[in-house]
Amino acid sequence: MSRSSNWVDTSLASLKPPSAKALADAALSMDSLQWQKNILH
Repeated sequence: MSRSSNWVDTSLASLKPPSAKALADAALSMDSLQWQKNILH
């Protein structure tokens, strides 16, 4: 497991509001370029 994967797992576990968890799930469901297009456009 990579360091970034550990960081993601730890960060996800600390999210409390359902909206924060939903945003994290959405961000993780797409690759970085797709996420960037959705957020910046």
